[in-house]
Amino acid sequence: MSALINGGRPFLTRDADDLGLGGKQLEGLRREGRVRSPFRGVHVDSRVTDDRHSRAMALDLVRPDGAVFYGETVAWLHGLDVLRPRDRHLLVPRCIVPHGGGRARRDGVVCHEGYLSPKDVEVVQGLAVTTALRTVCDLLRTSWRPHALSAADAFAHAGLVDPEEVRAALVLLRGYPGIRQARALAELIDPGAESAGESWSRLRVIDAGLPAPSTQVRLRDRAGREVARLDMGYDELKIAIEYDGGRDHTLEDDTTHDDERRRMIARRFGWRVVVVTGEDVWGDGPRFEDEVAEMLGLTALSRLW
Repeated sequence: MSALINGGRPFLTRDADDLGLGGKQLEGLRREGRVRSPFRGVHVDSRVTDDRHSRAMALDLVRPDGAVFYGETVAWLHGLDVLRPRDRHLLVPRCIVPHGGGRARRDGVVCHEGYLSPKDVEVVQGLAVTTALRTVCDLLRTSWRPHALSAADAFAHAGLVDPEEVRAALVLLRGYPGIRQARALAELIDPGAESAGESWSRLRVIDAGLPAPSTQVRLRDRAGREVARLDMGYDELKIAIEYDGGRDHTLEDDTTHDDERRRMIARRFGWRVVVVTGEDVWGDGPRFEDEVAEMLGLTALSRLW
């Protein structure tokens, strides 16, 4: 077996000649599947395991001088997927450089200018990144509302940030673009949300002018044993809201199990369950907000997004 190209370390296109891969040889290796390109302009021997460590090494090659990794890239390094579903195959690295120093430009990476203090920077997997706290503040400011909240919920659920600390940190970012959105959404961060879909559904309910539901509602039998757990709901009224994500609830066996579980919850505990799908969240109709509102004896406001 031949030795790993560049000892298994990622390398840049411009360094291919030094590795004896000049001309069309590198492109040929890529077509043959012997070299992969985790980021534009960065390559690695395909025999190297494609894990977060190897990708972190690749990321370091596209980091402009003085730049710190930022936004969704930091979340990914922490093992969190906060990208929009349609963007999950892209993962273009994002960096931030000190404001006024001139925006760094490099192929294969998006670079922003901003104000960073030393306390906003830490090291994750050997890479300089914005701290989890600063990352959440930035995502709340710059991402579209549903994705901003789901990202903040994910960081809180992972124990990387505390909602109160986020709210306090945002006070210090007065005048930053998007700060009003960030402060409003920071009030809604809930570590109980276990998926982006749950965060989106909760925001739909709140934006409809309805009370914020409690997350991860546990139903127990008379012996105190947990029998079921609901994504979110209203305990006193026994109204539950459950998000059925496409990846986990599309097979017939999944649907049958979910239906049986919900019939048991209704029969044994007297709860009514409103099921939310991706179509409900991203479609045009207000079906599920209206259903929840009717159960609450309220009227849902018009959709904001």
